[in-house]
Amino acid sequence: MKLTPHDNRQTGLTMIELLCVIAVLAILICLLLPTGRGGKMNASATVCMNNLRQTALAEISWAYHHDPQHVAANLPAADPNMTKLLVAGGIASYYQALSNELVSPIILACPSDRRSPTSDFQLLTTNHLSYFLNLEAKSVAETESETAINGDRHVSFTPAPLGQTVTLIPNLSMQWTKKLGHNGVGNIALVNGSVQRTSSRYLATTLLPPSNTVPQRLLFP
Repeated sequence: MKLTPHDNRQTGLTMIELLCVIAVLAILICLLLPTGRGGKMNASATVCMNNLRQTALAEISWAYHHDPQHVAANLPAADPNMTKLLVAGGIASYYQALSNELVSPIILACPSDRRSPTSDFQLLTTNHLSYFLNLEAKSVAETESETAINGDRHVSFTPAPLGQTVTLIPNLSMQWTKKLGHNGVGNIALVNGSVQRTSSRYLATTLLPPSNTVPQRLLFP
């Protein structure tokens, strides 16, 4: 009987092959991680846009119910009583007065903002707010339908404002910061109920109304 010689070679991975496998896995992980972060960022930005849209629609709804003949000719911020409320209690008191239209104060905070939302209007403070308010937003007329009413709070100005209210003048420089993690862009809600995502390059033209007859005053939380 003829015997078959025994093969002493091992069939497992050699050290070099094992290192190659580890290297390939490391490359795949590096490629996939940015995609995961980008997906999370895009999801937060989408929720932020929806929050702004709901907030703007709530303000338009408030105006409609208080002055149905003019639809939304007088948005809440332009109402004299609301102006007094803003001066006395701040921007949080303003949104508390809109609680019936807003339904939940959770939508007043961006999910990628460090400021945590609250589900209780009674506990609402500026620490739960992620969006600025345009104190001059008054009309949804066709000529002013692109006027901003709300927007992300992560805007920087040069020269820097002295307080929480910023008056938009022609020579004022502005850009988005990285506070909310929107990757250099931001969201603006318009008085027609739509929301625009804009870069720093077009931020000034988005905030300033087409007619620019009245200086816009933005109140930041």
